Amino acid sequence: MKDKEGQPDAGVKRFIVRYRGAGAKPDDVVRRIMDLPDTAIIDSSNKMLLVEGSEDAIQRALGPNHNWLVAPQQHYELLD
Repeated sequence: MKDKEGQPDAGVKRFIVRYRGAGAKPDDVVRRIMDLPDTAIIDSSNKMLLVEGSEDAIQRALGPNHNWLVAPQQHYELLD
């Protein structure tokens, strides 16, 4: 996400959102995350999403009794 000047918004981060339940991630929860303002699903797999947005908003979309893990995306520098 970018701010009004086109610069990356410092308050917006990327999160790995992993479904820990049986089977594939529930479509209704994915739709709730997709409908959040200022939030984007960058990538997805059977059990995980890479979401750019506010952690608080993501947690609210998941609801109080969810079977999801939300963790900030981590980057590691590879040494030559």
